[in-house]
Amino acid sequence: MYSNVGDLLIYFGTEAFIKEYNLNVIYRAGMNVDLKKLKDVDVILFQGGGNFGGLYSHHQQLREKITLKLPNKKIICLPQTLHFYNEEELERSAKIFKKHSDFHLYVRDQESLTIGYQFTDNIKLIPDMAHSLHPLIDINECDINRESYRSPYVRSDKEANSNNANNMLSKRSFDWANIISPSMYLMSRSIIILDKLRYSNSMKFWDKIASDMVFKSINYFMSHNEVYSGRLHGIILAALLGKKIRCFDNNYKKNSRYISCWLKEYPSLKNASDF
Repeated sequence: MYSNVGDLLIYFGTEAFIKEYNLNVIYRAGMNVDLKKLKDVDVILFQGGGNFGGLYSHHQQLREKITLKLPNKKIICLPQTLHFYNEEELERSAKIFKKHSDFHLYVRDQESLTIGYQFTDNIKLIPDMAHSLHPLIDINECDINRESYRSPYVRSDKEANSNNANNMLSKRSFDWANIISPSMYLMSRSIIILDKLRYSNSMKFWDKIASDMVFKSINYFMSHNEVYSGRLHGIILAALLGKKIRCFDNNYKKNSRYISCWLKEYPSLKNASDF
């Protein structure tokens, strides 16, 4: 469960992929995983994103716990960006996954692919799951040839690169939290707390509020035809909506790494600063 729209785009892209290929999901969980229920499944899916490594340690620790507890289950980690702060932490984590008999890792960029071989030989390079939402618009709705009405969208969390985006934009920048209303954000956080208390209907309620958050974000992006973004999923959403894009990097080059693999041929994407 997330209150970050970028993670929600990954989630709904994953759900679209599951629906398209008619996969039978018998159990879903957030951070509160019932290991007994995982014993009944054929394959365990870890959601993709940018949290494989040291930056968001609680997610990494959960993956490590499941991998250690279920050494003979097939485990697939959907496309991730790998980033560790130091070699010791990388090596410690890699030993856990390398020991697993059937761990499969998908990554989103070439640098992650290189690092990923320390975790498993079952590794492939594929795009972010948010691309499974394509198409979000008809080709006639594409904005790349229209006069620009800019949306200065840069991240404000611990991945923010303070040296570029905010200094270069004359308009006030914003992040996902500025699109989502305070009441909507509080509702999402409340549902996450209910899930931690193992409330049985938490996933049902969260799915509804998550859909509303993504819908509002799409509508906001649709009201502009040029997006300045320092968030990877701001860039991906803008591309899915056919917008002109001016992109900034985050503080460990996640955006430029992804763009060089998957978006360098996008017809109207330019660097707003030097990567």
